[in-house]
Amino acid sequence: MKKANYNLEEIFAMRIQHLLETEKEYLNYFEKLSGTATIKELNASLSPERSEQSNHVSRLQLIVDTMESSSTANSDLLSTAILKELKKIVASKSKPSLLKDVQILTVLKSVYAFKSAAYSSLQVIAEKLQLEQPALLLEQSLEDSGNNMAYLIQIERNVIYPQFKS
Repeated sequence: MKKANYNLEEIFAMRIQHLLETEKEYLNYFEKLSGTATIKELNASLSPERSEQSNHVSRLQLIVDTMESSSTANSDLLSTAILKELKKIVASKSKPSLLKDVQILTVLKSVYAFKSAAYSSLQVIAEKLQLEQPALLLEQSLEDSGNNMAYLIQIERNVIYPQFKS
């Protein structure tokens, strides 16, 4: 039976574990999508180096490894929906096209919006719990996610949509 009330440490542990598992899935899907877009900048945004995905996983793993609690992750509807959309795009047999690029872009923006919200909330909790090192690591990943979102918006404005003729 699920516990009705959690303390802040337990919530932090559950959310960190969930985000770690989700980040690993994102990394897997990004690898599978890499090279499927027609726009080279969009393909570049999927690379672990450009997206900093590997660093996010490493930072989260470091936080989990230093925690005393071994809490299990609870999934949430938003991350489940985003992962479902990533899975659909990966499974799609459609040929690379601008339409597929728009679909990839839309889901990637959803990924970074989710990640920004998750990292921001977890950073605030870490600060409240006076977990200085985790707060700094979460802040770095939050900044990366914001930079990735800005890069996707640049691609959207300057590369993808200008290719559509009116």
